[in-house]
Amino acid sequence: MSLIKNNPMRSGNKFKLGVFGANADGCLSITKHPDRWMAEWDDVVAAAQIADRAGLDFFLPLARWKGFGGETNARHISYETFTFAAALSGLTQQIALFATFNTHEDAAATIVDFRARVKKTGGNAGLFAPVHVVCRPTTTEAEDYYESYAITQTDNAAVDQHMAMKKKMSGSHDPAAYDLYRKRFAGGAGSYPLIGTPGQIADEMIRLNQLGFGGLALSFVNPKDELLYFCDHVLPLLTEAGLRQ
Repeated sequence: MSLIKNNPMRSGNKFKLGVFGANADGCLSITKHPDRWMAEWDDVVAAAQIADRAGLDFFLPLARWKGFGGETNARHISYETFTFAAALSGLTQQIALFATFNTHEDAAATIVDFRARVKKTGGNAGLFAPVHVVCRPTTTEAEDYYESYAITQTDNAAVDQHMAMKKKMSGSHDPAAYDLYRKRFAGGAGSYPLIGTPGQIADEMIRLNQLGFGGLALSFVNPKDELLYFCDHVLPLLTEAGLRQ
């Protein structure tokens, strides 16, 4: 019997879902909340195995080697992404494992190579988006938790530094947008928020798919503690909608 398995990114689910940022402390959040992710290896493995058993499609690390200062110095702890993926490959069964990098020279060469490979195979590159998720039994519980970790207990100095870096690098956004979406930067590095009950989150995912997104990279305050509830209650709703198997 062959041990080679199909890559879940190339088959299976119409709408791909994976975990983003679990290789770094905080994941995408910048918070002092007691639930804050510390990226301890045993917790990372537990989260990856929960995602793997639940049938999520990928586990995506972020490339970072410096923190954002403040009280937490968020992202100062992070596993090098190629080693991270290699280590998890021996501890998971099916989930696709990615590595990421930040240098522009490597990125340019990789993009050229990627486009050539897609063209050669006649494939289609899908459009994915990062999101931060708070999924709870009631809307009030979800919104209260979001307010707690992204406003009340956020690390404001670290958020200021993160936003300042983004403003410096980005010339395509209105500067006022950074202040308007400050909660999103604290909650998930400026990504789109999915906050609510399983039904509300599933409905929003269905809407995003209808807009043309082929998948989402999910971030949680604490993946090990939150993934199981999300997988048990949201994935069946997406299966009913025909987006997941």
